[in-house]
Amino acid sequence: MNPTAEREKDDLGNRVCVRRNRGVRSRARRCSCQGTDRGGTVGNAMTDVNNSVYANTPSPEVFTPGGIFAVLRGKEYLAMAIVGTNNVVVQVKPGQTPPESGFETDSYGWSRKRYRDTELDRVFRRDTEIVWRNCIWRVPKILPDQFSFVCRLSRGYTPISELAEDPRTERGDEPSELWAHLTLDDIDALAISETEIPNNGHEDESTKRHIYAWKRPSF
Repeated sequence: MNPTAEREKDDLGNRVCVRRNRGVRSRARRCSCQGTDRGGTVGNAMTDVNNSVYANTPSPEVFTPGGIFAVLRGKEYLAMAIVGTNNVVVQVKPGQTPPESGFETDSYGWSRKRYRDTELDRVFRRDTEIVWRNCIWRVPKILPDQFSFVCRLSRGYTPISELAEDPRTERGDEPSELWAHLTLDDIDALAISETEIPNNGHEDESTKRHIYAWKRPSF
């Protein structure tokens, strides 16, 4: 592993690779890529971007990570919706105070409590996807500066072996797993959408809403 990289938990409590930025924010150099895609062109595959009204810039203020979330007493928390049941596990990050009693804290500092979905204001999935080097990446973790982030390769044209040569990428535990540490300056497009999970842990695709979209004019 690169000496400037380390493993830490993402916003969902999974282990991800994070490469620390040791300098001032800078515009990273770009590379072209060729390879395979799982569903047509990258531009067409990123439906949320193509079907949305574009913002002028990728704004850090609206840049939020993807995952499953629950709203409890008006505040958003990470969550796990248990498929086939009406149970939702609300998760509170290390360092945050649980909103009420009954939360159990593990050795990593995460606090969790199970709720019935009717006890929560809302349960939903947020998809945050970016395009970089003609590939689509999912974003599960945004770093505290709201400018740099960790993303996982979803699909695109470039073979993993070629992407892995870029110093901003890091291989995961599986052969097909690749992570990248990028900034908003690096990306060509960004799309954020939300889908409700009303009951039994199943998503209702008819409720999907496009929250935010941006793409570089030349993309």
